[in-house]
Amino acid sequence: MGLRAAAFLTAGSASVPFWKFVVADVGAALFGVPLAFGLAYFFTDQIKAIMADVHRAERWLGLAGLLALAARSSASGDGIVASGGSAWPRTRPRGISSTPSSG
Repeated sequence: MGLRAAAFLTAGSASVPFWKFVVADVGAALFGVPLAFGLAYFFTDQIKAIMADVHRAERWLGLAGLLALAARSSASGDGIVASGGSAWPRTRPRGISSTPSSG
């Protein structure tokens, strides 16, 4: 599916007329499918080397992302904690006390 899946959602959200969507989707399929098969045919012998390079690049990008998150956390001083792939501030928003108000 690739990028075409995002096109389905975007076309629906933007209220693109159905016939325009079908024309664009068929045009993209007529171009993209032969291109993908052609690339696969010509690079079949080199796929293991290509995949090894992709995995090596993924590791470096992951490390760079972790270092960027650590640098952001130490530079901002908010005490950001990485949890489940997202960052949450440890501090409470202003105006919210840590103890319940009596009343």
